[in-house]
Amino acid sequence: MNDSPKKPDQRRGWVRLIVFFILLALLIFFANRFWVKSDITYYFTLLEMTHRDDIDIAFVGSSVVAFNFDPETVTEKTGRVAFDASIGAAGIPSSVEIARQMFKTSSPELVVLVIDPQMLLFSGEDIQAQIRMLPFVKNPVERLAYSLDLAMEDGKYLDRLLLFRLQPITSFEDFRNNIELYTDPSGYAERHGLCREGPHTYRGQGHVHVNRSMDRGGLLEVMSIRPYIACEDSVLYPYTQRKLLEFKALCEKNGAKLLVMFGPDLTVYRLAVQGYVEKYEATAAFCAENGIDFCDFTLAHPEFLPCMDDYYYDVFHLNGKGSRVFSEKLSEYLNLYLAGEPVDQLFYANQQEALDHIDFITNTWINDETADGVITLTADCNCGPNVTPEYRFTLETADGSVTTLRDYGEDPVLSIRADTIPADSALRVYARPKDDPGQAPMRYTLYP
Repeated sequence: MNDSPKKPDQRRGWVRLIVFFILLALLIFFANRFWVKSDITYYFTLLEMTHRDDIDIAFVGSSVVAFNFDPETVTEKTGRVAFDASIGAAGIPSSVEIARQMFKTSSPELVVLVIDPQMLLFSGEDIQAQIRMLPFVKNPVERLAYSLDLAMEDGKYLDRLLLFRLQPITSFEDFRNNIELYTDPSGYAERHGLCREGPHTYRGQGHVHVNRSMDRGGLLEVMSIRPYIACEDSVLYPYTQRKLLEFKALCEKNGAKLLVMFGPDLTVYRLAVQGYVEKYEATAAFCAENGIDFCDFTLAHPEFLPCMDDYYYDVFHLNGKGSRVFSEKLSEYLNLYLAGEPVDQLFYANQQEALDHIDFITNTWINDETADGVITLTADCNCGPNVTPEYRFTLETADGSVTTLRDYGEDPVLSIRADTIPADSALRVYARPKDDPGQAPMRYTLYP
């Protein structure tokens, strides 16, 4: 009969199967927790966040938040407790999850979602962000929902389920460090010097302070950022739009105001990279259409916030001095914004107006071709649309002597015979604005 009871061996088979899957789930949970290398800085950021109940202003986002936003300065200047609730490589999906966990212990007045362009150039989330976030998603339903949401967008179900495959520990020492980190985080921080002053120092409130700087010209010469297409699609991806609306709903549910913000960036990106400016404008338009407050510090008037390019120690992150300078101006803006006073006077109306006021050269480079023993050098640069560049070419030999091959002029092309260049020499180009020759020139070095 079809409705006859199951035989005892069938019941045992089902029980064994259920037990197997329970043990498998526990094994995966253990491996994802203890068999994955931990990112110490962001672990302590989220650990501190989940143990605080006094956050008034939360800056949420990627490492750009941790390095560029100084919550101590914002706290001092606004009279409200600020916190950098961030993890490296976080996009908008992980930012939503950070805020969800923060709301369990704090009730901030304002949540600032800090978007950097990398969040908008592709749809989905870096798996590194998921690895850093999951230890703090305690609720198993929320863990599953968070992971499935990410996997459904990029199709990486196996990778997002078995995270230990992607960043496994490689020694018993790594495993012991993980156990120590999870069982005695304060002792771990003390023993490993996380909060001691050094090149990178975790100063609490989620902030990483950088005690070094890099010459802007040297940084951009090394990076040699030239025009390229990062993204041809000028609209926001549907997944990005959905997560922004989810973030808005989450803040409204918890009685917080949401402000979407672009912080300052290296000017060269808006000049050289197709897709950055377009994504900025698409985000502003989407926020306006959906009743989300928006602020773009790449549009800040230089009288309000001077160009921050000299404060970067790499292409995305400000050093400690830069984060303080920016955060002082950010605090001025927040005081006006939270008081309901006008702030439009601090910013240009749009990206094109801001670009038109860029009156300097961000970086230069040389393209070279050799034919019939002649090297043809063609200089180029990234600069404001109303800037006319002029170039100077020099030859520096191994003994340090410098010969000017051609002084400043608008012609970007120079030809030189290869057999006239001594061994171990360097060809250099310097670029400056024609209408402002007093500006420090940008340089590029070519070793033929």
